[in-house]
Order: sequence, then C-alpha cells, then structure tokens
Amino acid sequence: MKYGIDINSEKILNFISERLKERGHFIIDLTERNNVNNGRVLLKKVLIANVTNIDLYFAIDFKKEASFCEIFFNEDDHSKILGEKLIKIIGSRLENIVCKNGSHLYLIKNIKSSAIYVSSPIEYKDIIENLLDTNELIDILESKKNN
Repeated sequence: MKYGIDINSEKILNFISERLKERGHFIIDLTERNNVNNGRVLLKKVLIANVTNIDLYFAIDFKKEASFCEIFFNEDDHSKILGEKLIKIIGSRLENIVCKNGSHLYLIKNIKSSAIYVSSPIEYKDIIENLLDTNELIDILESKKNN
C-alpha cells in the first residue's frame, strides 16, 4: 500500500514510516515542518496525496488549543473501520476521545483515498507515543480495505 503520512511529532512520524517501509509499503511524507500559510499547506497536501495516488491518508495533529482527542474519518467504510479500531487502542489509554465523520474537513473531503485525521491535545503526545511500544498502531494502519 501507499501511505500519506502527516504527523507533527518526529518520533511518531519516523516510527510509523520506518515500520511500514519494513513491511514493504510506500510512504509519502505530507508533514509540513514550517509554519506557513495554512491554506496553501492544505492545498499542497491534497495535491500531493492525489497525484501520488495514496491508498490511505493518516494524520496526527497535536494542538495546544485542543481539549480532547478526536478521530475523524472520511465516508468510506475502510476509514470508518480504521477509526473505530484506533479509538479502541487510544481510548484504552485516554478517557476523553471521540470518533466521527470528518467529511467537512478540507483534507478529508478532498483527498481521494481513505483518510484518518487525529486531532489531539499536545498533553496527550507522550501517551500516544507510548502506543509505539507495540505494533498495534502499525497493524491497524496496515489492515486491508476488506478486513
């Protein structure tokens, strides 16, 4: 599979990218490392994701202003299943988490693949990084569309 990865934590980004590469998958790094015009950044991510024909867009965005963890998925069944699986493993470590349709979000609406976008308070970064100690997160991302 070909993954578009967009994570604003170098540790998580590197871990996920390396593990998926080890398993024979292709990675398109969509992470923006500079604080620039947000509209242009979103447009660029959508264009790159669609031109490279990714199979899954996966993002984790740690935000100072977020008060709880939200997992957004697009309207395809695969995304919804991945979101539900993610909420099980992240929800086992966090209490305040929701999973919902994110088709109103620009990235999810415009990227032509399955998509998962996790918005999390920056305070949860260590908890989510601890998920890397197991392969649960990688196994979920690697699950095929028909699983």
